[in-house]
Amino acid sequence: RFLLRIHLGYPSEEDEISLLHRHPTGANPETDVEPVADAESIASLQAAAREVFLSDELRQYAVHLVRATREREELQLGGSPRSAIMLASAARSLAFIRGRDHVIPDDILEILVPVMAHRLVASRDMALRGREINSILDEIAGEIPVPADSS
Repeated sequence: RFLLRIHLGYPSEEDEISLLHRHPTGANPETDVEPVADAESIASLQAAAREVFLSDELRQYAVHLVRATREREELQLGGSPRSAIMLASAARSLAFIRGRDHVIPDDILEILVPVMAHRLVASRDMALRGREINSILDEIAGEIPVPADSS
């Protein structure tokens, strides 16, 4: 299982042309990649992200968002309890990356689709109507009240 699914899209035309200039022979561009961190520093960063504070109100908020996916008739399969764990973990990581020692509701909302979309299964009817899981998650996020004081 993956924690997140992120769509990067294609590079701009300008960037794609630049790639051709940097790799004129068609050589594998991965040969130019150099490490930016070692295993020890990655483990240290992961441990620090796990220490980011997540209030009880935001734990409950994450659980409400995940549980709401199980109640949508557009979804054949909603989020599992593990989904809530992954949502909380990713929100902690995002807060850490942003330089905070605590999670805010925006962290959970920003990471909701990348964490949840690939964990849900659309109903056949939803797929036939062309609705996307991302739009269901956006609707759920709009329906679940955001905790007022969550720090």
